[in-house]
Amino acid sequence: SSNMYIELQWYMYGIIFIFGFAYALLHREHVRIDIFYNRFPKRVRQWIDFLSGLFIYLPTSLGLTLLTYPMVKKSWQIKEMSPDPNGLPRYPIKTALILGLFLFFLQCVSEVIKYWRRIKEKDGS
Repeated sequence: SSNMYIELQWYMYGIIFIFGFAYALLHREHVRIDIFYNRFPKRVRQWIDFLSGLFIYLPTSLGLTLLTYPMVKKSWQIKEMSPDPNGLPRYPIKTALILGLFLFFLQCVSEVIKYWRRIKEKDGS
């Protein structure tokens, strides 16, 4: 076995995982602990979705994207390579990381807008 194949396997897993964040949020397949959530009326659940999106999803996704940028930039500047023999370059996978986080951020924005619209539709506004 070669280090290249092992690293390629890690890279592919990482790409699937990081791009899966936005996909899971879009299809509401993300992990949620529903101890109390399902017992609340629909109106309360809508407000919980909106507030959690506004105060948890958005800041977290934006923060992770912004924190990742310097690492990706430096990796491209030095053309970072794996230290292992026959290893792969690291800068492409780090670019995929920031792209996936940015897509997650955009999906979070979309979700917050949708949550707000659902709340406003019920108010008759």
